[in-house]
Order: sequence, then C-alpha cells, then structure tokens
Amino acid sequence: DEFEKSNQLQVISFPELYFLAFHPDQIYAFSDGRLVESATGPYNSAIALWAWRHRLSVLETTSLFTSDIFEDLGYHDTWKRAVEELQRDFSAFPNLNFREFLHPLQRSGVFMHTFNHPGVAAIAQMARLLARLINPSIDHSRVPIEPMLLDGLLAAATAWSVYPSIANSLGFTGSFHWKLQDHSVIGLEEFISQSFVMYEAQQLIEFRCQQVDQPLYDQVLS
Repeated sequence: DEFEKSNQLQVISFPELYFLAFHPDQIYAFSDGRLVESATGPYNSAIALWAWRHRLSVLETTSLFTSDIFEDLGYHDTWKRAVEELQRDFSAFPNLNFREFLHPLQRSGVFMHTFNHPGVAAIAQMARLLARLINPSIDHSRVPIEPMLLDGLLAAATAWSVYPSIANSLGFTGSFHWKLQDHSVIGLEEFISQSFVMYEAQQLIEFRCQQVDQPLYDQVLS
C-alpha cells in the first residue's frame, strides 16, 4: 500500500491562459457550424471580416486599420478587461496567486502570440507557480528558465503582432505583421488580400461572430 501511495501521480489543475489585451481585433467566426479560416487559420480580424461582409475592397479595408478606429472600437482599453477576465479564471484555483503570475509578465513585454496561445514567458511563469505547489521549500522565482525553453507554440502555429497604436497604449512598439504557419511573415495588405481569397474559397456568404455582430462595428466602420 505504501509503495502504491508513493507512486501515485499528483494532479494539479490550472487555468487556461486567455488574454485578449494584445490582440483585441482577433476573433473566431463560424459559418455552417465550421470555423471560418483566414490567412492565419482559425484566427480572423474582426475589422477584416466586417469589411468582407460589406463587400469592401482590400484597399478600402486596409484604410480601416487606424488608431482612431481602434480607439472608437475600444481596442486601446482592452487591458483592464483582459486582466479582470484572467483574474476571474484564476479565482477557480485558489492555490495559485494571480498577482504572482501577472506582475512579472508585465515587465516581459508581449507574452501572448494570440489571445489563447501564451509565449514562453507566460508558460515559464505558470510553471513556477505549479512548482511551488509541488515543493514549497524550493524558490523557483529566481531561476531564469525562459532562455532554456523552446517556444513550441510559436514554432507550430501562427502569431499576431500587436497593432502599433495598441502597443503604444501599452508602452511598447508594435507593427502590422502576421506570422503564418509556414513561418513566413506578411504585412497588413497581404493579410487582408489572402484572407479575402480564403473567404471566397470557403464560399463565405454569411457567418456568425459575437464581436462583429455587435452594433458598435457598424457604427464605427460604416
């Protein structure tokens, strides 16, 4: 019995890392029960999808990616809501300290590749919290493990840059660049053009999207 107890696995649950502040324009959409795919797979731009719905051209759509429009859509104010949502997710795991997770990450810059794909810094910080639960006698907070980790999500999936004015509101420099799954990087016009080609190939006549279906997008982008 003692042998069996000593070999039992310890299961520690932790929250899903979902953080929208860096990529408030990034959304999922559905058509005929399937995920709508853009140039970056299942991740779409809400602005680009709205433009496709209203039959705007690529150049007309590109002209919508401005600081003023991001401001009117609330993109510059997403940080507070993202923090509150993440803190609510952590509340279901009282053994994990939310502040000890987020505060070090705020000094690391952009710690998400997409709203639900954490970077190495976020994964490492979560690992430190979990390691403390496993063995509280060891202080892992001072071990710089980030340079020793391979970023598997970045290698295997797409990634979005933080749009310039959104980055400025958070205190760093951003850009209009998207990393594709084949590791190529495209700019804004190419992202929109490729996405429109894919929407056409999917015969995307209509779609459902919680964000784009809000009246705010019609009010701001019309």
